Amino acid sequence: MKTPLKIMVTASALMLILALGDMPYGYYLLLKIAVCTTLALLALRLNEVSAGVWVIAAWAFAALYNPIIKIPFRKDAWAAINLLTITVIWMLYRKAINAPKAGN
Repeated sequence: MKTPLKIMVTASALMLILALGDMPYGYYLLLKIAVCTTLALLALRLNEVSAGVWVIAAWAFAALYNPIIKIPFRKDAWAAINLLTITVIWMLYRKAINAPKAGN
């Protein structure tokens, strides 16, 4: 059974792949909302398991994709960032689900 977090991670990764093509502006706004939300939830989960530097990485990437403050990069730079983000999201997810809860 897939967890809601796994569904969000998978959807975000697929959206990041689609963003490599030419999409309308609204798609990129939706992408930022989805990816920022996914990364924030991963950061909260990683904080629960006391994952230290992984929490900071998750919040840093969430800040990069925040939909409120526009961070200007050229299209080719965003393409590279999106590919890196796919890798980071999966690494964070694996860390979040495999780490024992703090205090256990």
